[in-house]
This record gives sequence, C-alpha cells and structure tokens, in this order.
Amino acid sequence: MSDTTLTHLAMQQQVPSVREERRCAHWFWGLIITQLVCWTLAPLILLQNSYYDILEQLVWGRHWQLGYDKDPMLGPWLMHAASQLTGGSIWVGYLLSQLCVVTALYAVWRLALRIVTPRQALAAVFILVGIYYYNVTSPEFNDNMLLLASWALTSCLYYAALQRQTTTAWLVLAVVAALTLMAKYYSGMLLLSMLLFVVFDRQARQSFKMPGFYVGAVVFLILVAPNLIWLVQHQFVSIGYAFHRGRINQSSVDSLFNHLYHPLYFFSDQLAIIVPSLVLFALFFVRWRKVAALQEVSRFDRHYLLIMCFGPLLLTLLFSLLTGAFIRRMWGTPLFNLLGIVLVVYFRPQISARRWRWFVAAVAAVFVYWLVFFVWDVSVHPYLKGKGRYVIFPGQATAQQLTQRWHAKYRQPLHFVAGNRFYVMNIANYSTDKPVGYFDWQADESQWIKETQMRQQGALFVWHPADDAKQITLPAVIHARFPLAQVQGTISVPWDASKLAHWLPGDAKIPAERIAYAFLPPQANQQGS
Repeated sequence: MSDTTLTHLAMQQQVPSVREERRCAHWFWGLIITQLVCWTLAPLILLQNSYYDILEQLVWGRHWQLGYDKDPMLGPWLMHAASQLTGGSIWVGYLLSQLCVVTALYAVWRLALRIVTPRQALAAVFILVGIYYYNVTSPEFNDNMLLLASWALTSCLYYAALQRQTTTAWLVLAVVAALTLMAKYYSGMLLLSMLLFVVFDRQARQSFKMPGFYVGAVVFLILVAPNLIWLVQHQFVSIGYAFHRGRINQSSVDSLFNHLYHPLYFFSDQLAIIVPSLVLFALFFVRWRKVAALQEVSRFDRHYLLIMCFGPLLLTLLFSLLTGAFIRRMWGTPLFNLLGIVLVVYFRPQISARRWRWFVAAVAAVFVYWLVFFVWDVSVHPYLKGKGRYVIFPGQATAQQLTQRWHAKYRQPLHFVAGNRFYVMNIANYSTDKPVGYFDWQADESQWIKETQMRQQGALFVWHPADDAKQITLPAVIHARFPLAQVQGTISVPWDASKLAHWLPGDAKIPAERIAYAFLPPQANQQGS
C-alpha cells in the first residue's frame, strides 16, 4: 500500500474524531452558558437579601488585610474589587460564584480531554451536575466556591506540569496553587496529596531532577509568605476559628466518641451528596456483563486520578479520626471535581448515540430539578417552617431605619457600627453611610478597627435582645468598655416575603425580627450626654 493511500486512510479516520470533538465542545459550552445564566439570575430574582458570606466578605474586603479572622484574603479582595467595578453592587457575588463553577467545569473538561475521548470527557463533566455543590449551594460566593475553581485548576495544571516538566508549567502551577491556599487553608489537603503523589509515583519523581520544580516551589513560598507572616502576627486566628468550628476542644468522653463518629458522619454525608451523580452514571453507562475499553489509559493517569480525587478526602477523614474534629459538610465542596473522570476511566463506558441522548435528557432533568428545589428552598420553605433565613432577612429595612434614627439624633453620617456580626454586616453594606463594621466588639475579628477613632466619631451598637428581657440593657461587658453608650430601645422589622410566599396561607408567617440598639455619641456630643 502506497504512502498516499495510508495518508488518505489516516485522514478519513481523523475526520470523525475532529467532528466528534467539535460537537462535544458545543455541548460543553452550552452547559457553561446555561449554568452561568440560570444560576446567576435565580438568586438575583428570588433572594430578598444577600448571603451571609457575601455580605461578610464585602465588609472584610474594604480594608485590604493580608488575612481575616476566618479566611485568607483572596475571596474578600475579589468580592470587594468586583463590587467596586460594578458600582458598589452586591449581586456581582452571584456572578463571581458562577464564574467559579464554570472555571471548575472547564478545568475538568481540559484535563479529561488529555486522558479520555471527547464524549467520555463530556460525560465526566455532565456527571457533576448531579452534585449539589455545583447548583443549590453555588450562588453564595465564599471560600468554598473559590476553592471549587482553584482546586480544579490546580489539579489540571499539576497534571500538565508533571507531563511537560517545563519551568513555565511549574511557575503557572505555583501561582495558582498559591492562590488556592489563599482561598482557604483547607486546600492544604490537596497540596499534601500532590506532594504524596510526586514522592511515591515513579514517573512523577522525575520532577525532582528538573529545575522547574524547585523554581515553582520557591515562587509558591514567596507568594504565600505575606499571609503566613500575618497569621503568626495574629496568633493564627484563622486556624483557631477552624478548630473551633471543628469542635476539637471538647470533653475527653465526647472526644473519644468523636474520633470515630465525626469521620464516619462526614464520609456518609459526602457519599449521600454524590449519589445522584453515581446513579446518573450507573443507569446509562455501566454494563456489568461487558465493559468495553474505548482507549487505554496509562498507569500514571490512573494513579494520578485516584490520588487527586480521593487523596484529599482520605486525608480529611484521617485528620478527623486523629483529632476528633467535626468536618463541616460544605468543606467537601471541592472534593469531587475529578469524580466524573475517575468513573469514565475505570468503567470505560461504551457510549452509543441512543444511550447518550437518554443520558443528556436525564442530566437536563436533574439540572431543572435543582433549580426548582432552589426556588422552593429560598422562596417557600422558610415561611412554611416559620423560621427566617439569611437570604430573606430584612437587611435593607434594618439599615435604613437605624441610619435614619442616627441622623435624626446627631445630624451627621454614621461612621461605625458594632455588635452582632450578622446585623453589623447588613448595616455596613446597606446603609447609605457605609459605616465601618466592628464584629462582636472583638478586635481580633476586625483587625482594621481603631477604637480611638470610633469613640471620637461615635458608633451604632446592635445586638439581639433576650426574648424574656423586661428591660433592654447593653451587655454588661460591653457597657463596661463603653460606659457612654446610650441604649435607645429596639426596632421590630418584618421579614421580607417573596412573591411566591404571598400565595401561601395567611398563617405562613415569620415573626418580625427584634433588634436592640444603642448609640455611642460622637465626641462633640458627649459633654451633654
């Protein structure tokens, strides 16, 4: 057979592959656009108030700290910058969050294309639609959503660096890995998994012979050093917060029980979260009698996927087992980025055209189901339950009332608001004066506060009064610190009812929010106080 004939046959074999990849790319970008539009508009239309974490990051981000009492600085900086670029908007947080989701999906798509066929790669991405971290919880821009994106990017870039072994690839990885750590310290589980892989995999160990690996390591350390120095200077406040949330310091009896119960609880919780994706895959692609291998996957790729997908989960469970820590559900947000690729690699589904159509229809149905569930969860369920949620809290009305009362009394802008963390972040964001927030009157939670300046310019104090209180008084410890503060009483603000909630029976209501407040007079007004 002549060379010309061989070339012609090779071209004939490549054409369907190119067409298939192009067709799959169209499907992929269709998902990206649908995700971006639907899950940005849904909270924008339905929510009466913004999310707790979005409001909190806006307060943090104003002050451009190198770290904060709960998290590193990347999320607050991005949130504040995006808000300023959009005229001080809050809704941009929903867009940022969806950009995180689609970035994660894109990273998974690019990595999958390096390992499996285009249709298998697309299936690996579509399977993630079943995980509710990518939908119901996705509108709230926070450290978890930021980590979803940066974790997936780091996994993709690490694979590229190991394969290419160029200094440029290691440098790009170093920058993204540093940003991942600056998104949330939990990313240490990913970084440790990466280290374990490069140590124990024979092919990956070749990295130790390459200068790019060491250049990348140095750049990574330089980029994270400012935050690490900040942590030391602030007594590791963010780490302490994580330990507090993990309930590590408990009685010895509880602690012994927790060493077993907490990791089992987290594992079962995460397993339940990925069940819809597992069912989607099993229904359409798993044929136990005959599993067809469409292409060979190297030993390196198989090991890489296993370690990078399940390594952080196993390390998390080990940490919980050794310390008894309670790992919160949402900390698992980035853990399953690579789940779809693992499934298609190890089960190697034979995806016929008919089975593919049914699979896409099922994915679309799951996507719509999560949207309907979201509508119910934020627009109807709180009113049936009779209990408020952050997203329907009357934040704007609260800020407006208290700001007006401050103006009526002192005839000057409100510069500071202090007290209950959630009340403070609402007033700090929704008040036209944009006062500086002082969370719980605690300096370690608000490192930007200068109490001397606050005493000079005055402040609004807000807290949640006891339900059975006969007389409204400032908490004793706060009164001792600010003896000039004058209790003004309470305001009662009705919870915002969504449009859907108006259709509910008349008894489907949430009791009005009662907020106690006091004024710390500006220095110019203190003489007559």
